[in-house]
Amino acid sequence: MQHLENSCWVTLLSNAGRTGGQGQWPSQSSLGLLWQLRLPDSVRTSPLLADGLLYVTSLDGALHAIRIDNGREAWKFQTGARIHCTPALCGSSILFGNDSGMVYAVDRQEGKKRWEAATGAEVWASPTVLGETAFVGSADGHFYGFDLASGKLRWERQIGARIYSTAYLAGESVYFGASDGKVYCLNQNSGQVLWSTPTANGIESSPAVVGGTVLIGSEDFCLYALEAATGKIRWKYATGLGIASSPAVGGNTVFVGSKDGLLYALDIPTGHLNWKVRLDQVITASPVIAGPVVCIQSCARGVHTLEARTGRQLWHARLGSSIQSCPVLAGNAVYVADQQGMIYALG
Repeated sequence: MQHLENSCWVTLLSNAGRTGGQGQWPSQSSLGLLWQLRLPDSVRTSPLLADGLLYVTSLDGALHAIRIDNGREAWKFQTGARIHCTPALCGSSILFGNDSGMVYAVDRQEGKKRWEAATGAEVWASPTVLGETAFVGSADGHFYGFDLASGKLRWERQIGARIYSTAYLAGESVYFGASDGKVYCLNQNSGQVLWSTPTANGIESSPAVVGGTVLIGSEDFCLYALEAATGKIRWKYATGLGIASSPAVGGNTVFVGSKDGLLYALDIPTGHLNWKVRLDQVITASPVIAGPVVCIQSCARGVHTLEARTGRQLWHARLGSSIQSCPVLAGNAVYVADQQGMIYALG
C-alpha cells in the first residue's frame, strides 16, 4: 500500500479561509483505490483529516474516526440522532451538531465527550471557532456563541429564520446566510446585528470573505459579492438554478456549483464569468482547490477534476456521488465520502 499523506484538513473547505484547501492534487495521471469502508448509513457531510485520522459524520448518528493507513475505524461517538453537520477541529477537540439540536465537543483522539450544549432545532451548519468561542447557527432561528472549553452559552441572537449556513469569522464580524434570504453580519463579541442584506430566496450556501468582499450563493439563482463592512451589493451573477454550493476562493477567482449542474469560475473584483462547464444535472456540493486544479463531487456522476484556469476536465471517477460532501485532497491521496455511506481512499 502506498503511503497516505498525513496532512491537515480541519473544517468546511479545509480551513477558515474557505479557500478549498489550496492543497496539492496527486501527481499521478490516474488514481487507484487504496481502501474503502462502508458506514451504516449515508454521508451528507464533508470529511476532515488530521494526525492520521479521517473524521466523518453520518446519518447513522455517529462521528467516525478512520485510520488513513488501513481504512479501519479507530473509534466512533454515537449521538442518537442523524448528523448533517460537517465537524470542525479545534486543538484536541472536534465539534459538530446533530438533528436533535445538540452541539458536541469530543476528544478527537479517544472519542470521548467533553461537553454538549442544546439548541432548539437541528444543527446543520458547522461550528466555527475563534479564540475561546465556538459559533454556530441552528434551524431554531438563533445564532449561538458557546464557550469553547465548557460549552456554556456566552450569547445568542434570535434571527427568526433557519440557519444552515456555516459562519465565516473576519475581524470582529461573523457572516452567514439564513432561510429568510438575508446575509447577516453580527458582532462576534455581543451578537449585535451590524447589517443584513436581502436576497430573493433562502440561503444554505456558506460565505467566504476575501479582500473585504463577502461571497455567498442564494436559492434565488445568484452568487453575490457584498461589501463586508456595509453589506452593499458589489455585484451578483445569475446561474440557471439555485445555489446551495459554498464558494471556494483561489487567487482572484471564485468557484461555485449550481443546481443547474454547472460549475462556474468568476472574477472576484468584477463578477465577470471566466468559464462554466456542465458536470451533472444538479450540483449542491462545494468545490475544492488544489493548486492549478479544482475538484468537485456531483449528485450522480462522482468526482470531477478540472483545470482551474480553463475549466477543461482532467480526470473523472464515477465513485463517490454526493449531495453535499467535498473530497479531501492531501498530498498523494484523495479521500471521498458518498451518499451511500462509502468512504474511499485514492492514490
